[in-house]
Amino acid sequence: MTLLVSDPALRLAFRQGERLALERVYEAYVERVIDVLRHGFAFDSGERRLRFAGFADPLELENFAQEVFVRAFAERARLMYDGLRPFEGYLLRIAKNIVIDELRRRRSTPELVSADTALDVVLCDTGPSPEDVAVAAATKKLVAGFLAKCTGLERRYVALRYEEDASLLAAARALGISRMRARWLERQVLGELALHLHRSGFADSAAPVAPAPSQEVAS
Repeated sequence: MTLLVSDPALRLAFRQGERLALERVYEAYVERVIDVLRHGFAFDSGERRLRFAGFADPLELENFAQEVFVRAFAERARLMYDGLRPFEGYLLRIAKNIVIDELRRRRSTPELVSADTALDVVLCDTGPSPEDVAVAAATKKLVAGFLAKCTGLERRYVALRYEEDASLLAAARALGISRMRARWLERQVLGELALHLHRSGFADSAAPVAPAPSQEVAS
């Protein structure tokens, strides 16, 4: 879902903390947050790959779901969201961090948490679920197919930003383009990727492609 990416007016209202905007975002994502907290997720702890099995207690599930939105709707979190990537990923990172922090708070070694604790969760040495693996493989294939049709500049930009984890400014400098051009390039690539995933059934809506800047501005 690309709700805040595709609706600039809603994104602005959300960043300003307007009640109706917050309610709309909550209604759009609450079921997804609950689903992740109920069914769990894999994460790394040191050199071990662990899996949080999810909350079985409905009250714990509800409390943690609400805490996710309390954190996500705080002013600092709203302003940190850049509007370029789907908000769902940003929100789910908050959810996972809250759970992991709580596990570590209640147990100095989170891998020892078991079903008899107050959290009613199970952690085990395991990789992603078969469903996670299948979705990841399908998504990777779709993204690879999309990138194959991109220009060399676009592919290099994506590699810098999302494989080498370079900042937008660092990527712009490495490519010898202005910061404005890099920002437009990111919006265009992400918008076209969202459209590609939407057409393939991996997204609910597509983000618009930003218009090209009228001129280069030195970074």
